[in-house]
Amino acid sequence: MLSWYFQDQDPGVMGSSDACIVFINEYASEGFDRGGLADPWSDKLVNNVANKCNNTMVVIHNAGIRVVDAWIDHPNITAVILAHLPGQEAGNTLVELIYGKTSPSGRLPYTIPKRESDFGDLLYPTHADSTSDYHTQANFTEGVYIDYKHFLKHDFTPRYEFGYGLTYSEFTYTKLKTTLRDGVLPSFVDAYDGTLATAVSSTNLTSDTQNRKRIPWGGAAVLWDNFANVTMEVENIRNMKAAEVI
Repeated sequence: MLSWYFQDQDPGVMGSSDACIVFINEYASEGFDRGGLADPWSDKLVNNVANKCNNTMVVIHNAGIRVVDAWIDHPNITAVILAHLPGQEAGNTLVELIYGKTSPSGRLPYTIPKRESDFGDLLYPTHADSTSDYHTQANFTEGVYIDYKHFLKHDFTPRYEFGYGLTYSEFTYTKLKTTLRDGVLPSFVDAYDGTLATAVSSTNLTSDTQNRKRIPWGGAAVLWDNFANVTMEVENIRNMKAAEVI
């Protein structure tokens, strides 16, 4: 039986339902920062449906990180799809994924925490003060320790780590080899066996704050330089046709 609700936070569930799909959103923002990484109204909706349906699937159309710990451990929630913003083919794509015609292959481009507070000061913007007025100075004192590097530094256990993703199939990786191009490491980076950088031995780094050359579309050309080669053999060891993101 097919039924749908668009506004009710506590919709009824047919007893004969084989599955219930809850669609929720995490809004984007422009010109201001989001007030948080979750939505209590949507979280309550998910829990209300899951309390009545023992096969509840949650689809989130989100523009960024979305905390899910208000309901992720509910025993009746059987699947979660972070659909992001897929466009006009969203419906067709979800049908193929849910019915198993296509195996999911996406990977998270960010870390999902168990608590918003795990992000610390990274979660909040730098506000103007009496000295900076509207020209706020952000010093980026966190350095490179953002997202998963922040979690590693502080030994926080995430709900889902950067790069997490499931598949209906199973893959094996063999013959992994990583090499760096000769001369690619700057002098302040230590090398391990000449192939892998392990530490930055100096933090006294400076850069010109004035862009003296116009940066082309796509960023500075050096961003596209090849500085490392990674090779491996990937094998799908199940009967399900699937793709794997390395």
